[in-house]
Amino acid sequence: MRYAIVSDLHANWQAWCAVRDDLLQQGVDAVVCLGDVVGYGPNPKQVLKDLRQYCDNFVLGNHDAAVVGKLDLEIFNDTARRSVEWTRAQLDKTLLDEIQQWPLLLEDEQIVFVHAETVAPDAFGYVEQAEDVRVCFEATDKRFIFLGHTHRPVISVLPLGGKVILSPLTRLTFADGARYLVNTGSVGDPRDGTDKASYCLCDTTADRVELRQVAFDTAAFLRELKRHPQLDIPWFLRKRGGAKVRLELDHAIKAEEVTKIQRRETVNRSHLKAVHYTLPTTPVPMTAAGETEEAEPSASPAAEAVSPESVSRFAQKRWIVLFALILALAGVVAVTAYYLKKRGIRISFSLGWPKTKPTPLPVSPPSPPPAPVIVDKRAPFELLAKDARLTGSPIKLEDWEGIPNIGYWACADNYATWTTTVPGEGEYVVTLEYGFDPAGGDREIVILCGESRLEATLKTTGHWKRFQTVTLGHMYLPAGTVTITVRAGRTNAHHFINLRQLTFTPFKGESKPLVRPPPRTQALPWLASASYCAPNDTMSAMNDNIEPSNSNDQRVPRFTWWPHFGTKEWVQADFMKPFSISKVSVYWYAETGRGKCRVPQSWRLLYRKEDGQWAPVEGASGYGTSPDTYNTVTFRPVTTTGLRLEAQLQPNYSAGILELKIEP
Repeated sequence: MRYAIVSDLHANWQAWCAVRDDLLQQGVDAVVCLGDVVGYGPNPKQVLKDLRQYCDNFVLGNHDAAVVGKLDLEIFNDTARRSVEWTRAQLDKTLLDEIQQWPLLLEDEQIVFVHAETVAPDAFGYVEQAEDVRVCFEATDKRFIFLGHTHRPVISVLPLGGKVILSPLTRLTFADGARYLVNTGSVGDPRDGTDKASYCLCDTTADRVELRQVAFDTAAFLRELKRHPQLDIPWFLRKRGGAKVRLELDHAIKAEEVTKIQRRETVNRSHLKAVHYTLPTTPVPMTAAGETEEAEPSASPAAEAVSPESVSRFAQKRWIVLFALILALAGVVAVTAYYLKKRGIRISFSLGWPKTKPTPLPVSPPSPPPAPVIVDKRAPFELLAKDARLTGSPIKLEDWEGIPNIGYWACADNYATWTTTVPGEGEYVVTLEYGFDPAGGDREIVILCGESRLEATLKTTGHWKRFQTVTLGHMYLPAGTVTITVRAGRTNAHHFINLRQLTFTPFKGESKPLVRPPPRTQALPWLASASYCAPNDTMSAMNDNIEPSNSNDQRVPRFTWWPHFGTKEWVQADFMKPFSISKVSVYWYAETGRGKCRVPQSWRLLYRKEDGQWAPVEGASGYGTSPDTYNTVTFRPVTTTGLRLEAQLQPNYSAGILELKIEP
């Protein structure tokens, strides 16, 4: 499915026309609008009527909600309030009734479309920091979130088991296991320091997302805007090209309160599910001509009874009364003590200390400490199919004879992960309950946990619905919260296995010593992108920490530029903050025999400077192209947020990477 996603058009006819003409050339399957079609701009009716010809998937924005009376105008700043009142008078009853029907949220199996946030779509909060993104992810189990509202385009990434990264990239290929929150920016009111209209393309088949910016006729827009004195000139025209935009001038909704709304129903709408909400506010009254009239604001007696001012006054009085009671009690105690003293009665207060020093007890030699008791905290635990997080397609959870299993497991890009707590550090025996038919021969399974790796070969059970339990081998696990991943090795089978559960049992034998994984230099966490990635390969293979046995290892995931032959290509690593880097190691993918992938003809490293430009690293020790080993280059340390590897491919051949390590 290829979506074009637009947001925050704000009645800007010139910007919408430019975006419309651009997206029509992209071959999209559906257009989704994330709200705020109206407000601020001078052409609400014209924009809305034209947009309806291309888009039938809308969500409600805060300006849209205010225009139809679903939000109290008191929560808006003066500029937004004036534009809402003016816009309301421009729209006829048909258009207002249509906006009334827009839901606050649209979703399909993987995607959520919302105007502002997923936690409380009706609150229209601003998602601007990494923490805001994390909270939005926690509020939904969907892999992708698309929103607008802040008018600033940005792609946020939550890698599997990692922290949120606000990516500087405008085009990404989705990595296995990662989740994405994309702010599409604004079509009609840009606030990213430019005067260009922004929108987004998302291709769920090719696993790609792109933020696009289109120039529009700002002079014509300004001329139309000046014809309506009720409307203010937007910030991008008052401060053209500024690096930053003051937030207090941006936010239409004041930070204090937003009228709350309740979920009503879910209905199907053109590929998506629409989640509708109702608001307790009074609908906007209509005149006979279809124009709106301002409703008289009515104050709630209950609200007046518990206003913030009255609460504050009550709190002040309470402390005054309490202080007066303490003074009165102290006075009573003082008068009583004076009266008793006059009558010869003494009062003393004991704090528990003796008046004489106690005689010390004789000291005996200390007893030897008891022998330490070694407690084995390990205990068996299970990983069930129903608890797995599944990545890829068509892998899914099935049910056979009332027992869930993971099925439809394609070998190349599908995998399952569990986040669990290991009760104790040590060596565990791993058993697997699985099934698959004889077609395609044996299967290879790979289980990963941090630096630990277990590989095994599975024999057929005779049928997909015939399950058996086998012991795969031994695996070292650390104590605490871990992520365990199961994926297929590189086999010729069209599908992998049906998996019911994994069981980890502490190894009790004494004949086999416990072997910890060898220590290794900690590579830096980074987000991968590339000039191109083969459809059957994945960019996440470069930093998945799965060690290859040779350059033609077909059992491990890989990244390639195939079928690009003899071209200049690149891969890029982006960091969530600046890192100091001085060492990079590359394990090239190279086929033998009839394959068309070889090591590259040459390559080099570049780093991102503070101005965003790329520059070669200095003092490089040498760029190796040897197969079956890591090619390590050291260089003068650079502190940067991004590193790029440029490769010149051999004539008539492509190339690829199995592992790419970036170290301080």
